[in-house]
Amino acid sequence: MDYKIGDKITVTGKPYYTSYGGSPGKYLENYSGTITHINNKSNVPYPVHVDQKGWFAISDIVSETTAIDEISSNGLIELADNWTYDIGSAQRKIRRTSIACVFQGKNITADTEKYLISFSYTDNEENTADDINLVIDDRDNEWLGWLSSDKDIEIKGAEIGVAIIKHNWNNDGRDEVMDCGVFEVDTVDIDGPPQKITFKASALSEKSGAKTSKTKVWENYTIEGIANEISGNCGFVCKYYSITTAYYNRIEQNNETDIAFLSRLCKNMGISLKVCNKAIILFDQTEYEQKDAVMTITRDCGLINYKLKKSANDSEYNKCTVKYENPKTKKTITGEYTDKNIKDGKTLTITDIQVNSKAEAETLAKKKLREKNREGDSITFTLPGDFRLNAGVNINVKGWYGYDGKYMIETATHNVTGGYTTTVLARKVLEGY
Repeated sequence: MDYKIGDKITVTGKPYYTSYGGSPGKYLENYSGTITHINNKSNVPYPVHVDQKGWFAISDIVSETTAIDEISSNGLIELADNWTYDIGSAQRKIRRTSIACVFQGKNITADTEKYLISFSYTDNEENTADDINLVIDDRDNEWLGWLSSDKDIEIKGAEIGVAIIKHNWNNDGRDEVMDCGVFEVDTVDIDGPPQKITFKASALSEKSGAKTSKTKVWENYTIEGIANEISGNCGFVCKYYSITTAYYNRIEQNNETDIAFLSRLCKNMGISLKVCNKAIILFDQTEYEQKDAVMTITRDCGLINYKLKKSANDSEYNKCTVKYENPKTKKTITGEYTDKNIKDGKTLTITDIQVNSKAEAETLAKKKLREKNREGDSITFTLPGDFRLNAGVNINVKGWYGYDGKYMIETATHNVTGGYTTTVLARKVLEGY
C-alpha cells in the first residue's frame, strides 16, 4: 500500500464503521481529509480510515500528496499497525515522541535520537517556504568529526528528510507518523561549551536555482504555465488548485528570483503560493476556508498558552475597483466588487495589474478586497503536539466571546524538545467572500 497515516487524500464513496464492513455511512463526494489509520492485513476490503468518517476501499481514495516521499522511499518509516497486539504490552509501552531522519540518503535516526536537543518544523500557509531547525548535542565532537571526515557530504546544501513519530500516544501500542518533508541545509551553527550543532534547513533549496536572480521576458504564458515551468526547472512538482487564471501577452521578470517573480504574480492575482516537500503549490484561500474545521479550541482542551488579538486594520474597505488600460489598444477594462456587509467603508483602487476581461477584473476585485480586509482577529496558541494542526486547515474557536468563530491556520510549528508541542498562528475566516 502506497498510503500512510497523515496523508492528505480525497474520498468519493461510502464510509464503513469497521474495516470488515459494518453499516455504511453517508456517501461522500470529493471529501478532503487525512488518513488516521491503516489496516495492512491482506484481503481487507476497507483498509483506510479517514478522519472520523470511517473506513474506505483503496478505490475510493485519491492521494493529495504533492511531492515525492523521500523518507518512505529510503525505508525509514514502517508503520507498526498490524491490528493484532497484546493490549497489556501496549499499555506498558512508553508514550513518547521521536523524529526519524535521513541525511544525504543516510538513515541517521538512531544517532539523531541519541543526541537530539531539540527539533522544530514550521509549516507555513503561503509565501514562506517550510523550514526546520535541528539542534544536536556534540559535546564529544562525534558529529563534527563525522561530517568533516565523510568526503561524500557537503554540509551546506545537504538534504534532510524528517518525520515526527508519536509512539503509543493513545495508549494502544501504535505509532503515528507525520512526514515533515525534505529540506536543504541553509546554515550550520556550532557553539558551546558544551558543543552543539544547529542545522537550519529550508524547503526551498539553493541548488534548485529558485533563489538565483535573473532577467527574462515571458510571452504568451498563463500563470499556471509559468508556475509549471519554474517548478520543472527547480526539479519540483507543481500543483495548481486555483480556479483563477491569468494570461500574459508579455511580462518581465526583472532581476528577480524565480520564486519571487512567481510570488509577485500570485499576489497580484489573489492566489496563494506555498513551497513544501519539493513542491510548489498554488491555491485559493477562499476555497480552503470553506472546508470543515479539524478541531475546536476551547479553554479546557489542554492549552499550554494562548494569545488573542484584534486589529483595527486602519479602516475597513467595502469596495474594490480594478482598472487596466491595454498599452496597445488603449482600451480600459474595469471591474468592481462591493461587500454589502460593510457600511460606509473605503474604496480600494487597483490600476497596476494586467487583466484581459471584465470578468477577470471583477474576480480580481473580489480577491483584493478580501486580501485587504482579512487581517482582523487572530489567535496564537500552544497545545500538546497534534498532527491535525497544519497550515491551511481550519479550526473552530469557542469560549472567547467576540473572538469565537472559524479560523484558518497560517503557521504551525511542531516542536520536539523533551516533549512535543504544536504552536499555531491563525486568522479569522472572512464571511461573504
